[in-house]
Amino acid sequence: MDDAPYEDGEPVSWYLVKISDPSNPHMTMISGTPDQAQGVTAVDVGAPTHHTVASVFWEFMNSRGTLYDEAADQYVDDRLWANPFYATGYPITDAYWINTWVTGEYTRVLVQCFERRCLTYTPSNPDGRKVEMGNIGQHYYYWRYGEKPWEAVTDPNG
Repeated sequence: MDDAPYEDGEPVSWYLVKISDPSNPHMTMISGTPDQAQGVTAVDVGAPTHHTVASVFWEFMNSRGTLYDEAADQYVDDRLWANPFYATGYPITDAYWINTWVTGEYTRVLVQCFERRCLTYTPSNPDGRKVEMGNIGQHYYYWRYGEKPWEAVTDPNG
């Protein structure tokens, strides 16, 4: 999965699938058809990691909303992040579709991981909930070190 399978503007149609061969279980990629991309395309954002970003994630990373401007003491409509990579970091994979078990049924989900987060896009979710963001930092830390830093007790006296 190190090679970028998408060119700028190309439909995002690759699937990541589990091969359940008892002698050699593994993951592999298979190419889907352009209509299976459901309108999602690859965006070349010039990332130093040389990966594209799925258009639905790029739109999310550049989204706008109502923010409170402390200096002006008022609410303003502005970009949520001045730098679209602020919350996610750069892409470390391209986007792949998976079929995964969600609330009692298999659901088609687009997944892409970045330096600090993994984003998912579930077309069947209601508007406003189609793109979701997971914090991979603390999960990795727990897996790697077996410690839960969020449960650590800090001595206020130092």
